Amino acid sequence: MNQNAILKPLRIFLQNDGEGEIELSQINPQKFFKNDLLHYHFTGTMPLEPDFQTVNFIDCVFSETVSNKVNFSECDFKDTLFKSSTFTDCSFNDGTFATAFFSDIEFRNCTFYNLSAHNCDFYHVKFIDCDLTNLLVKSSRFRACNFINCVTSNKICEMSTLFEVTFSNTPIQIEIGRASCRERV
Repeated sequence: MNQNAILKPLRIFLQNDGEGEIELSQINPQKFFKNDLLHYHFTGTMPLEPDFQTVNFIDCVFSETVSNKVNFSECDFKDTLFKSSTFTDCSFNDGTFATAFFSDIEFRNCTFYNLSAHNCDFYHVKFIDCDLTNLLVKSSRFRACNFINCVTSNKICEMSTLFEVTFSNTPIQIEIGRASCRERV
């Protein structure tokens, strides 16, 4: 994760327009961050305002972004790439990750209550002190990920693959065939 992004202001680029930059001083953030955002590239520090609730990010890129205390509740992230970014004290409650790719990401003290993640890839992702209560993950792939001091309930993954994944002080439920057990790893 690039910690230098903390000092960088948010910059937004249009992906389908030769990476043309959106001039943030000339737009109304309340109107821009509303409904569906398609084909945008975000980099830098995400602001607390405007309210991101119920925004849908479709085919977007979050690269070297830093998000602190940002409320992404009820947001859908579809076909979105997250790389080299950090999320601290953020809420992703009641949202969706669908066919999203995460690489070199750190989620610290974030909540994912009732979030659904389908057909996603997680590579070098750390979940530290996160609340994963009622998180539903289906048909996703995890490689070289860490879950540290996280709260879980229900199943964390269904029909998903996990390679080189560690669960430290994080309870997980394992089901193999008809047998099931609850473990704390």
